[in-house]
Amino acid sequence: MQAPAPVAAGAQVLVRHEAIDDFVDASGKAAGMDAMVMPFEVAPPLTAKDLAVGDKVEIRFSMDWKGPRLRVERMERLPPGTLLRFGPARSTGK
Repeated sequence: MQAPAPVAAGAQVLVRHEAIDDFVDASGKAAGMDAMVMPFEVAPPLTAKDLAVGDKVEIRFSMDWKGPRLRVERMERLPPGTLLRFGPARSTGK
């Protein structure tokens, strides 16, 4: 994931994320998700205050399909030289 950017008072970040090959859609089907920029809520007590645009981070997020709502549950800064894969999701074969 790259380029977290505060959106509203540290409660949200915009994340340019890598492809998520094993993303499961609302029907429960493994559909994959191509790389894109998406807004994510940041779950307390996490904060994005110490992040700058372009920082590379690894996040674990939850998805509420009723909302829909994406929420960052865990976030860890990665070394600046970390290589990321932006592009289409690979088929999971499921």
